Amino acid sequence: MEGDPEVDRWRKRLLKSAPSTADVWPRRLSSFCIQVGHTPASLLGLDLRGLVDLLDSFEEGERKKGNAGSYVAFTVKVVRSWIRYNGVDVPRGAVKVREADVVKEETALTRSQLRAILSAATQREKVAVALMAMSGIRPMVLGNYRGDDGLRVRDCDFRITKGRVVFGALPLRIVVRRQLSKGNHQYLTFLGTEGATFLRDYIEARIRSGEKVGPDSPIVVPDRAERKFIWSTNIGDLVRHAIRGANLNVRPYCLRTTFATRTLSLEAEGKLPHAYASFWLGHRGDMTARYAQNRGILPENVIQEMRIAYRRCEPAFRSSEPSIEDREEAKSILKAEILMIAGYTAEEAEKILGDPHADVGAAIREKLMGAASPPQQRIVTVEEATGLLSSGWRVVTSAGPGVLVLEPPSQPLTS
Repeated sequence: MEGDPEVDRWRKRLLKSAPSTADVWPRRLSSFCIQVGHTPASLLGLDLRGLVDLLDSFEEGERKKGNAGSYVAFTVKVVRSWIRYNGVDVPRGAVKVREADVVKEETALTRSQLRAILSAATQREKVAVALMAMSGIRPMVLGNYRGDDGLRVRDCDFRITKGRVVFGALPLRIVVRRQLSKGNHQYLTFLGTEGATFLRDYIEARIRSGEKVGPDSPIVVPDRAERKFIWSTNIGDLVRHAIRGANLNVRPYCLRTTFATRTLSLEAEGKLPHAYASFWLGHRGDMTARYAQNRGILPENVIQEMRIAYRRCEPAFRSSEPSIEDREEAKSILKAEILMIAGYTAEEAEKILGDPHADVGAAIREKLMGAASPPQQRIVTVEEATGLLSSGWRVVTSAGPGVLVLEPPSQPLTS
């Protein structure tokens, strides 16, 4: 097919969809033609009955080889695209492939299987695994097909200060730019404490090795220094290496399947709105339309609602129960987030939290109402609440995992 002007024009048309499509589809068409003894031009001379018989015969041969229906269905899709490009209509239901949507052995991982994969993974592999299994990200987001773009530091809600990764809030917000999205639209998702810890350790290790990590640096770097971004196929290789290290025989894509399956369960339990789950997976829906209408900007209250929803569901995405250190870090980050919502800068919030004698609740009241305001509600950890409750303080609400809002005995209980 090399040099065939019509095929070249078809390839250029496919290039408007995606570079990977323009590369893979012509090769699949060529392979099909060789197998069935035709050329791309001679396929156009077949009537509908002849084409259907040819594709049915092809499917029968592939089944005998043990190939899945999804493989056959993809080939049919390529052939149909080529024929329709040349003005010949092939009705969608004319060729029926059995089990076209079934992928062999594609199942969600159990918590112990995910933990085994992460235990066998390197620092870099842990990040790729976590982003796919705990955020639902596709491999092409971390590094595209051409290896000239991928998820960058500026796409994630953290900054680097004196060689350390400092999170703005947890769960970590991740923006998937339109250029990296399969659906060609921008969306966002989140990464919880466990995955964020893998990301922090990996970035800080790169900094210690001498790499200058900035806003445009890739989240996952390739092995070879001459390329800035990793190829999506190499992301698959990374993840597959960790999977094999755990003695599992599954596809890398099962990690995203795991995230999707967890969100379905959480929806069924009433813990997660369908619109949020669909948005995090990059599917088009109500949230996507709202995001597009606002030119890629969602109101801060909507982002906070989604963050709270992910935080509520985070235990379902984890590979293990959070450690005491994880819980303490999550509490600290939550307090910093509340301080910044009250009006403090990130640096001021860090200074307050670094003072063992500081009263976070008093600091928030001072910012919101002035230093002369009488003591009212306080935001405290569950451990700090014990003594206050015995003194007559009352719980108003929860401000997050392990954090409570209390009010003094003199204040009436609010609903």
